[in-house]
Amino acid sequence: MKESNVTAWNALISAYAHHGDPLRSIQLFNRMRREGICLVKKDTFAAVLRACANIEALEDRRVVHSFLVNLSIDLDDVMTSTLINMYGKCGSLEDAHYVFDNIQNGNVIH
Repeated sequence: MKESNVTAWNALISAYAHHGDPLRSIQLFNRMRREGICLVKKDTFAAVLRACANIEALEDRRVVHSFLVNLSIDLDDVMTSTLINMYGKCGSLEDAHYVFDNIQNGNVIH
């Protein structure tokens, strides 16, 4: 591609997350941020959050979560559930409980 766009980045990040290479997915997400690509699509975050749930780097998970908060991205039920799952998988139950306690509408997908 002569010029990459958010849709192309989403597709690549999702593909790596879906096919068992979560670390590469997160690396691409970080590169996307560094290159200043607009990150307004929830699909990007959903894929990265799923990737983060499959790695042990708690700090990467917190960076993605804080990035969501800083961009004022509205967390829907799926994203909130993915955040809770992500923190739970790495054993950070305090963070998982914090997300759970701050759910706006109280619906969590199991």
